[in-house]
Amino acid sequence: MTHPLRSLAAWCAAAALAATAAPALATEGRPSPQPPGAQLPNLLAPVAFPPAGSPTSPAAPARATRPRIMQLRVVPRRVVKGHRSRLRLTLAAPAWVRVVLERTTRTGRHVRVRTRHVAPKGRTVTLRTSAKLATGRYRLRIVAIDALGNTSTESRRSLTVVRKRS
Repeated sequence: MTHPLRSLAAWCAAAALAATAAPALATEGRPSPQPPGAQLPNLLAPVAFPPAGSPTSPAAPARATRPRIMQLRVVPRRVVKGHRSRLRLTLAAPAWVRVVLERTTRTGRHVRVRTRHVAPKGRTVTLRTSAKLATGRYRLRIVAIDALGNTSTESRRSLTVVRKRS
């Protein structure tokens, strides 16, 4: 009589052989014809690594730089209620512009009033604020976004709306 561990080992070996032989049986048959002139790659050839700092392939696109806001002005910075103020900015290259207008509360918090996305029409963007802004202090946050989704550093400007003189 054989030892139970030996018979268990024999069963495991037989199962392993059956599992590895099953895919081989499925792939047997006529080999697919190779197209004329096609050669298999030489797997024994040495591998060359490009030097550090060079692009991985000659067709690799250059990494885009972040968009930049070159000049930004809010004119006038102090506006009478019912009047409008102009925001003028110049970009290094055409890009989308996101402008967030926030009202500054008495406690110093900022509450978002309006967000505008301006399509790229050139390097210079001019916007006008609403004439319906309530009196108080406002903050404008401006970010440029290029076609690849890269964002510029956020620029901030303040705006004050004062009440009408009587």
